[in-house]
Amino acid sequence: MASLGQRHRNALASSMLAALGSVLIMMFLIEDNSVLKMFDKVGDPKRGASGEEQAKEAPGEVDFGGDKKKKTQGGGAKGGAQSKDEAGAGAASAAQGDKNNKDERRAGAEDDGKIEYSRDPFKDCPQCPDMVIMSAGVTHTGSTPDEPGRMAGEAEAKQATIKKPFAIGRVEITRAEFTAFVKANNYTTQTQCDVGKRRGRFDWSRPGFEQDDRHSVVCVSIRDVRAYIDWLSDKSGRMYALPTEIEWEYAARAGTDTPYWAGDSLNKTQANIARSRDGTTPGGLFPMNQFGLSDVTGNAWEMTGGCLPESSTTSPAQATPAAGTATCRRMIKGGGWNAPANEARHAARSFLLDGTATNFVGFRVIRGVDNRDDHLILTASEKKALAKAKADALAFATQEQAALEKAKLDNRENGVKLVAIAKEKAAAKAKTKADAAAKAQADALKEAEKQKKKK
Repeated sequence: MASLGQRHRNALASSMLAALGSVLIMMFLIEDNSVLKMFDKVGDPKRGASGEEQAKEAPGEVDFGGDKKKKTQGGGAKGGAQSKDEAGAGAASAAQGDKNNKDERRAGAEDDGKIEYSRDPFKDCPQCPDMVIMSAGVTHTGSTPDEPGRMAGEAEAKQATIKKPFAIGRVEITRAEFTAFVKANNYTTQTQCDVGKRRGRFDWSRPGFEQDDRHSVVCVSIRDVRAYIDWLSDKSGRMYALPTEIEWEYAARAGTDTPYWAGDSLNKTQANIARSRDGTTPGGLFPMNQFGLSDVTGNAWEMTGGCLPESSTTSPAQATPAAGTATCRRMIKGGGWNAPANEARHAARSFLLDGTATNFVGFRVIRGVDNRDDHLILTASEKKALAKAKADALAFATQEQAALEKAKLDNRENGVKLVAIAKEKAAAKAKTKADAAAKAQADALKEAEKQKKKK
């Protein structure tokens, strides 16, 4: 019995030690900031920044340690003050964890010498457009004198360096996105939309052809575009704008130096051009370029931030009129649903007088990139995986192309064989026919000789 009692006492002691150990472990976990990692802390809804980033932007105004709040709470209960202190410590810990995560991503990206961003689309707010980040880089702009389809007034071919990344709309601003702005502000457009020979009053809600919410918004003037951009910037806390010509070309070309991102030519299966449809199409209907953007060729001409004097063919950098005035010829890029293929070339330019609107011109927006976008940075390992995926896709495409070419060759060879066989059969048939005719002729001669002998 004594032995049994001893075993009970030993078991009880072990249980108590285990429980004490669990308590100590939990206390350690609570105190260890590296274990508690919280992400996506919401800060100022207008700026969309995390609490840690707000502290950087407004030093001294926000204190996450709880001391400032504790001093201003007055004679609150001690337990309540401790609870608020712990909450403050948790917020500071979360902010530090978020910072550490961003620092790690940035450091990992810099290890291989270049910061690149994911090209997955994202939104800055529920009503905001899908955006894609363009990493810094070099682009071809303009066109050479011998580029097929080149038009007067295009910029000369050169290389341009994009020093800072920026985000740009995945597609042109849609009817749904513009409708959200109109409803939120009870906004009314004032510009009559030019729709060609059609009669009546037309605007963005009635552009002269069928549209749904997915279609690119058209029939908007620069006044409407600016009002929308101001609303979007205020709603998202990010500064939106129209792209410059160089920014637009960088995003549209997607690293290529050909007239179109798809190559030297463009057809109606690749873009909404040359009146292949009577009006716009839903955004993203056609193939996307290598940067994940759609409709940079065709669908709707896109406004840029540059304008030229009434009779100028100089660079937008030398433009003199104030933007928004009737003398500003606003540069538009990309071609529209009614434009021929050569006008959809990336170097091509056309112009729209500020204060006017038409049913083949829309717009796409851009914004800057800052540390609030660090979670979209690709680390070195992610870039390596992406490069492998691209290489695999290219290899597969090459194999598919090789198989297609082989099939064509086989078909061609089979066709040649079939033609040869047909020729042989035709020759044999002709020979048989000729032989039969010769035999018939010989038989006729023999018969004639017999008749002569009888006489």
